[in-house]
Amino acid sequence: MTLHPYATEDHVLIQDLMMTKVVFLLASEAEPQEWHHEINEMQRTSGETWGRQNASLFDYTVGRFIVAAYRDTGQYTLAAESPTEVLPSYLISIQNGTHMDAMALRETLNDSGAENASSLLPSTTQLLSILLPLSKQVRLKNVILALPLEYEPSSHSS
Repeated sequence: MTLHPYATEDHVLIQDLMMTKVVFLLASEAEPQEWHHEINEMQRTSGETWGRQNASLFDYTVGRFIVAAYRDTGQYTLAAESPTEVLPSYLISIQNGTHMDAMALRETLNDSGAENASSLLPSTTQLLSILLPLSKQVRLKNVILALPLEYEPSSHSS
């Protein structure tokens, strides 16, 4: 039996697949239920790597698209109103390439820590609630060209 790429530890390949998935869903103007279906399918094919790695890589990928979409609209500057605002801080960390900070902030968004197949994580729900409406205001090509760097596990916080 061949191992699905999502079930591997190859974070570069997984992020490439997730980026392709997000581009497809955005380009097809998928409804939220289709996003949920695709996320559930990624969970299923990931197996145990979903909780260990892939859920966070998916959120990071969606975060990259949000940062790039904000850049494209020119309507929003990423800034946290206060240090306790976790989601803006998460997006700022993605924008700045401080990957380990982003992952720590993501854990705070999901303080229950339950990365299971029963529902979307709070972080994923929040990110999609930003991305889906924002995606209607941008040109996908511009967003793709403005994507911040993908997650690198070896990148340290600044």
